[in-house]
Amino acid sequence: MESSHLAAFYNAAPIILWVEDLVTKVYLDALWEHDSRFQLYVGGGHEVLAAVVHQAQHSGRSHVYCLRDRDFGPTNRDRWNNPDIHAFALDTFEVECFLLDPPALAECAVNTSGHDEDWIEQKLLEHARDLVWWMACRKVIAGLREARQIAFPKHPKPLNVRSRADAEQILFDNDWVRTTVPSLGTRVDATLLGHDLTRAHAHYTASLGRGTWSRDFSGKEIVNELVTRLFTKQRPRGNAAIQDLAKAVAHQQLRRECVPTELLELREAMLRR
Repeated sequence: MESSHLAAFYNAAPIILWVEDLVTKVYLDALWEHDSRFQLYVGGGHEVLAAVVHQAQHSGRSHVYCLRDRDFGPTNRDRWNNPDIHAFALDTFEVECFLLDPPALAECAVNTSGHDEDWIEQKLLEHARDLVWWMACRKVIAGLREARQIAFPKHPKPLNVRSRADAEQILFDNDWVRTTVPSLGTRVDATLLGHDLTRAHAHYTASLGRGTWSRDFSGKEIVNELVTRLFTKQRPRGNAAIQDLAKAVAHQQLRRECVPTELLELREAMLRR
């Protein structure tokens, strides 16, 4: 029998959504106008979130979901309405990207500097340009990490390992050992890595040219750099300033009826269940 504490935890609202960090929770709470049908909890990294939601599903709690930043991985936005999807991966790089909204930033309460929309847009773009090689390098590193994990063997069930022969079959006769490991040496070839870096740089340069950089770059990095330029009076320390900015931007997006479409889709996908 489960503890009353855990039951109360998951009975807090008809929809439970686990998110990665407090900025995401604060922003979505404000953007969804503290809708009582939702309870958001902070769970940490995406692997932790996936495990928590899997456990909730296993115990029959079909109203528990999680949201992760896309980062350098794939999105599953096209499947958000599928009834079997309980772990949502953003199409946008990370939640902080939704805060890169010059009109909302210019009009929000934490813009105590008085900078206008044009100034803010220019500063955002300048900082994004400075990050092209950094984003390219991160993309290549993420690709290496992904390559290392392709077809990695799962821990076997006890009934599947009764002898040394069983153990050796699990360890040696799997796709990761037979195909992934031999290919890792080529993945770290200096020439190939150089080509990967060039392609990644071209990708982010093109994103700047298309004007889609605010969805493709690290919003967290850009917002962290901008907040001290805007929030110049009575700014709290550390992440509290980003949280205040997130709430303020959400209020302006609601006022201007410019809530990001992606987050409206996310909300509706859960409400349909």
